[in-house]
Amino acid sequence: MLANRLAHDTWRTYDSVLRTHLLPILGELPVDQITARHVQALKRRGLKASSTNLLLNNLKTILRQAHAWGVIDTVPKISNVAAGKRHPEFYDFDVYERLVASASTLDDTTLAIVRIGGDAGLRRGELRGLRWQNVHLEREALFVCENLTQAGHVRLPKGRRTRWVPISDPLVELLSPMKQRDEHVLSRDNGAPLSATGLRRRLAKAQRYAGLPVTGPHILRHTFCSHLAMRGTAQKVIQELAGHASSATTELYMHLAPRALKEAIKQLR
Repeated sequence: MLANRLAHDTWRTYDSVLRTHLLPILGELPVDQITARHVQALKRRGLKASSTNLLLNNLKTILRQAHAWGVIDTVPKISNVAAGKRHPEFYDFDVYERLVASASTLDDTTLAIVRIGGDAGLRRGELRGLRWQNVHLEREALFVCENLTQAGHVRLPKGRRTRWVPISDPLVELLSPMKQRDEHVLSRDNGAPLSATGLRRRLAKAQRYAGLPVTGPHILRHTFCSHLAMRGTAQKVIQELAGHASSATTELYMHLAPRALKEAIKQLR
């Protein structure tokens, strides 16, 4: 995995799946002796469907590589478990405004976390990696081109896709007096970029003050995409703004689109 230069967070996920789930079942078993019985044992580990499919996909990757290296003659067929389509959790308009109001009573950095996540849809690593040089207030846009991993490595955003994201008037008003305070938009007192733990703690405090359950920062990104869909934004536009590599990811939000509902009702006339 390291030889293929995977992103650090991706490598950590693969490594965790290998150590936590694959090795306890497969152990020292040679890859040419892995059978359907072992696959069924993996499926019976009691994980949710998405987690089960993640480890099955990792196993398939290992077996395909073993085949490419000539270690095994064929790659056994491994089917994923059925997984229902889950709609991402998000804040409705009034709840989001409540969170914004809560964050505004704390400090600019916390408010920036909420606003950039909810108004511009940046991922956690993109939030932490956002530098002032990529904040273009005159164009009212952010250039999302860096992802800061938990280990402190600077990478391209997920899928190695950079993007421009227009920013809302409230976000422009918030960022204008903050500009050039430090190299990173979200920074600690010593000027270093905000840590992943620090980001979660600040958001959690705002959520508690707003009377909301504590969740990770990705709910802000879900809120961004959901609000766009609820306002009738085209799926392709949402995909570009969010930086989704696949339209299938964007499709998870489109059940909220009022236009789609109206078109469906028109078919009854």
